[in-house]
Amino acid sequence: MKDSGAIALRIRELMDILGCNQAEFADRCGVAQGNLSAALIGETRTVGKALIGKILKAGFGVNEAWLLRGEGEPLRKEKLPPPVRLQDDPLPYKNRFMEDKKHNVLLEIFKVLQEIRDILSGLKGIQNN
Repeated sequence: MKDSGAIALRIRELMDILGCNQAEFADRCGVAQGNLSAALIGETRTVGKALIGKILKAGFGVNEAWLLRGEGEPLRKEKLPPPVRLQDDPLPYKNRFMEDKKHNVLLEIFKVLQEIRDILSGLKGIQNN
């Protein structure tokens, strides 16, 4: 594939954005870590179409134009989770994020948001008395 070096750099950037190491990223894409590593360090002459296809189908929401040509943003906006407003109950998101260990941090954030909402509700009740 043309511009394999640039694509390899964008794959590394994508792993940073997603907070994945090579083993995790390869596992999520369904490729052998050795194959991914070879593509990233230039041991193979090209980043293959099969690897690119697996990255695009892995569910990360990668913008194909960005991955192939560096155009636009790395992640498609429609794949980003909806923002959580303070008045929203974060608990419905719990099951969605429990499936993936990488999102445990988000669960902790949701718990803190719930606690903040409860504290603010309590303060509002004190002000009304």
